[in-house]
Amino acid sequence: MIINLVRKISFEGILNNYYERRKWLMEKFNIEKHWDKFKNGNLVVHCSTERFANEFLEYCCKNNITMPEWRENKDSCWSNYAQDMSYRCNNGNINYGSKQFYIKEYSMEVIEFQGFNIVEQFNVEKHWEDFKLGKVAVNCKTKELSDEFKKYCSDKRMKWCSGTHLDELDYWYNYGSKLCYVYDSGMSNSYAEYFQEDGKLITEFNGFKPENNIPTITSKEIIEVIYHGTETIVLIKANHKYYKGVSSCHYTDTYDKEVGFGIALSRARDKQKGGRY
Repeated sequence: MIINLVRKISFEGILNNYYERRKWLMEKFNIEKHWDKFKNGNLVVHCSTERFANEFLEYCCKNNITMPEWRENKDSCWSNYAQDMSYRCNNGNINYGSKQFYIKEYSMEVIEFQGFNIVEQFNVEKHWEDFKLGKVAVNCKTKELSDEFKKYCSDKRMKWCSGTHLDELDYWYNYGSKLCYVYDSGMSNSYAEYFQEDGKLITEFNGFKPENNIPTITSKEIIEVIYHGTETIVLIKANHKYYKGVSSCHYTDTYDKEVGFGIALSRARDKQKGGRY
């Protein structure tokens, strides 16, 4: 009796672990590949966050597939199953249940929906407050951009979650172009996909250009701009003194003159203010 009980508990533990691992093995939803199969009731779409659920149901509604709760009250019913919420189409109507239910009871294919990958450009005025509240993740596709964003955060007295100064640790080479930063009582980082699964808005940082609300130096103060290979040098004059800013592109990245100019200019201005660049 005791042996059977142990076997049962052990088996259920293994089974639950298997279903938990399935979450990471699930294929990501692709409109061209999966939409027709979903419409025909041949696969289930899993939405791990309420934002993903709302986005998916809104798309379904625009394509004449909906469920009463969404049609009448814009209610995704996500809280009924939370992170396990999954949707299935049945004759033009949407039913819902837990991910485990569809896998265990129907052995159905479950696809992970993580939004339609519409990434907004990071804008200080629009996104900074939400970034500080942990609602927005910032993707930096090059090391130069990562360094620039970290420096901006450091100037705002932000530190890593461990309390370490931001310039003391560099994680860009761990994640490459998929590196994302978030702030929640301290800075942390991971892959963009991880924070997307957590329901955060992913924004792409392209440097502090004028349109991103960072004031620029007038053209009269810019003495010279030199483009040398993948290096950009900006020389400015302020208060009868000269300041030089230099930006270099990593050999694995694509050189962008506009980005290089913005970084070099930012560093020249930082020197003018007594900064380290």
